[in-house]
Amino acid sequence: MIGAIDVALGDHELIKVRLRQPEDKRATAAKLAQAVGAALCGLVGHTVILYRPDRKEPRIEIPTRGQ
Repeated sequence: MIGAIDVALGDHELIKVRLRQPEDKRATAAKLAQAVGAALCGLVGHTVILYRPDRKEPRIEIPTRGQ
């Protein structure tokens, strides 16, 4: 599963991953993000939102505070 998530992040930068009733979804989401080197952007229900910019040409621009 980690390999498929890594490939999807390489292709899309921002993805959603649906978890199937984990015991501790926050801890599982954090471990998943760490395993693929992504930022944990959110957790909505059992859906984890991950972001990892493309190393060569990031397509998604993240606004900073104050903009």
